[in-house]
Amino acid sequence: MSIDFTGQIPKYKINRPLTEQERAEHLSQKRPAMVSKGEDVQDWDALIRLNSTFIEVVDKYYAWKGFAFAILFILGCGSLVLVLSITWLELFENLGKVKEETGEIILFLVAFWSMTIFLIIFIGWFVRFEVFSVTHWPVRLNRRNRMVYVFRRKSAGGVLALRWEDIYFCMGPGQPNAGRPPLVWDIRGHVLAPDRKTVLDTFSMGIHCTKDLLPAHWEYLRRYMEEGPQSIPMPRRYLPIAEKRESFLFATKVAFSNFSYGYAFLLFGTPFALVTLFGRLLCMPTNKVPVWPGEVEEACRIEPGDPYAQRVSGD
Repeated sequence: MSIDFTGQIPKYKINRPLTEQERAEHLSQKRPAMVSKGEDVQDWDALIRLNSTFIEVVDKYYAWKGFAFAILFILGCGSLVLVLSITWLELFENLGKVKEETGEIILFLVAFWSMTIFLIIFIGWFVRFEVFSVTHWPVRLNRRNRMVYVFRRKSAGGVLALRWEDIYFCMGPGQPNAGRPPLVWDIRGHVLAPDRKTVLDTFSMGIHCTKDLLPAHWEYLRRYMEEGPQSIPMPRRYLPIAEKRESFLFATKVAFSNFSYGYAFLLFGTPFALVTLFGRLLCMPTNKVPVWPGEVEEACRIEPGDPYAQRVSGD
């Protein structure tokens, strides 16, 4: 699976007309998606909860959370150690030996410290999505009241509540890979203006994956909303993150699942999986578990004895 931050960096473009690509990749709520032969419909291990009232899916960034933080944390710490070492060397070792170059040494240190501080600020800006935020960004699809609830940060307006039929869904590409077409795509929901042409807001839901596999994931969600839970296969497991943080064991599983494509690939990807796990263990404790507002929980109340209200641990 390829990592992709589209939607966070860069943010989805809004206040613009729908593109030709978005029209071509439109996902209709009423028309079954063209699913690759043999795939049928798939939850792709993206489900947090499922019952007769709603289905809750994780965000596309969840599986890779920690990777960018780990890389930038190591880079930031390395830069800080380097600048402190050079400062010590120049001020306490070289300054007394070459007094005539004092001005040049001070100027060099000021420039070096300025670049390091700028780098640390950039790192802090980049990883703001992974630390001191929430563990994940869930989306709930309520089939009883035909609403979709998108959990967002307060600075972005808080929880977004939309009518299922009013959302314009499409498949959206991630960032190009070294000049080549994007490796991963995601399901995007656009909030359109009354003219049904202008995009006012955008969110994504579920996982991101290759373009040929994504329709099976969309069809799973679409079929649940249009036909009910009896029309979809029950998931093999739910993500054990409903109302709690993930365990160490599950964090390890998630980190290594990004590289589970055979023994050769696993061997190559193990160092990257360990880096992801390292960053995940550092950043997850700083995040809060998302809590839906009371009105959303009230609208999503599960009926007693619901046969589909099952919890299957992913640990």
